[in-house]
Amino acid sequence: MKYLLLLVLASAGHALAADKPNDFNPSDPSIWQEKPLPEVVREKEQLQDLCRTFPDAECPVNTDRQPDIQREEQRRKDKSRYKSFEK
Repeated sequence: MKYLLLLVLASAGHALAADKPNDFNPSDPSIWQEKPLPEVVREKEQLQDLCRTFPDAECPVNTDRQPDIQREEQRRKDKSRYKSFEK
């Protein structure tokens, strides 16, 4: 009984799918063309390329390579400087 119900539902699904027109056209070039990258992504990639070319330059990528301890020390220094300016 379960299998019969499953068979009926599957055949009904196929019948409904056959009524729908197929919009896929493999010869359409817009399907296969790559979409241009957003401006933000392109700028980030250019910056990464620049940092690879000139490793001595100060790059935001280099700050991400700091260990957690160094980042925490830097955060504490910045916080103490900020507090000293508030007084």
